[in-house]
Amino acid sequence: MKKICSFLLCLSMVFALTGCFYVDTTTVVDTSDNIKMTSKMGFTKASVDAAGSEYAEMVKDMKLETINGTEYYTETQTASTTVSEWNEAYKGVSIISQNMVYFYADYAEQLASQSGGASEALTNVDMSGAYLAYTFTLTGEIKKTNGTVSESDNKTVTFELKPDANTKEINWYAYTSEDANPETDKAQIIKDLAEKKAAAQQSNEETTKDTTKPVIKGVKKNKTYKNKVTAYIKDNVKVKSIKLNKKTVKVSKLTKVKKGKYKGYYKLLIKTGKKKLTVKLTVTDSSKNKKSVSFKLKGTKKFIKKVKGSFQYK
Repeated sequence: MKKICSFLLCLSMVFALTGCFYVDTTTVVDTSDNIKMTSKMGFTKASVDAAGSEYAEMVKDMKLETINGTEYYTETQTASTTVSEWNEAYKGVSIISQNMVYFYADYAEQLASQSGGASEALTNVDMSGAYLAYTFTLTGEIKKTNGTVSESDNKTVTFELKPDANTKEINWYAYTSEDANPETDKAQIIKDLAEKKAAAQQSNEETTKDTTKPVIKGVKKNKTYKNKVTAYIKDNVKVKSIKLNKKTVKVSKLTKVKKGKYKGYYKLLIKTGKKKLTVKLTVTDSSKNKKSVSFKLKGTKKFIKKVKGSFQYK
C-alpha cells in the first residue's frame, strides 16, 4: 500500500516536469475485493536533464530505456491492496470496486490540493508530453465505458492519454452495469477532493499558529501515588505522541472520556510493577509543543505481583 501512495506522490512531482513522463499501469480487482497493481513509470531524460540536480538525484536508481523513440528513466512497482484501502488512498481521484472504476483528475486542482492552494505555476501545468495508460480488470463484463475494452477479455478496459493530447483533465470510467451513472461518481470525487483540500488547509493553518502545549490532568509533579494512577490528556489540535519514560504509548489505543469533568480527554491508566517507580509522562502535539510531568508510584507487594514489567498502562 505504501508503494501506491509513493507512486501518487511521484506522479504529482512529475507534473512539475511540464508533463514529460510515461506511466503504464495494470490493476486487477478480484471477487474478494483484493487488488493487484503493477505500474511502470518513466521520466523523459530530456526533462530530467533540464530540471537539474534535484531530479537527477530522484532518478539515479531508475533504468534508462527507449520507449517509442524517447529516452525515459523508468521504474516498475508492484503492490497488493484492497478496495477499501485503494479508495482511501485515492480519495479525491478515484473510486473502484469489483464492478466499476472511475478515475478523475484535474491536474491544477490535484496539485493545488497538495500545495495548500492554487498558484500560477500549478494552473499552467503542461501535459502535452505525457503518456498515460491505465488498464483495469473488473470481475464482470464491462457494459458502459469511455475506454477501450479488450477484444480477448471483455472484463478488461484500457484508458490512454497520448502525448500532444492537449488536455489537463482525465475523466475515465468503466462499469459492469448499463444503468450506472458516471456523473454521480464524478461529483463524489470532486466533493472528496474539495473536502480533502479544505481539511489540509485547515490543518496547515492550525499547525502554523498553534503554540499551545498539551494539557495533562490527574497527576501532579513529584507527587507519589499508591499502586496506580490515571492521567488525562488533551490538546487543542491533536495529540501526536505520548511517552511513559522511554516507552511510547499508542494514542490510537487510548479511549476518550465521553462525559464528566474530563470529557474529551484521553484516559491513561498507569500501574506500577515495582515498589518504587519514577515516571515521566511526556505528551507532544502535532505542532511539536511538549508537556511533561514527573511523578512517583509506590507499589504494594500484593499489587506488583500482578503487573508484568516495571509498569503497565491502558
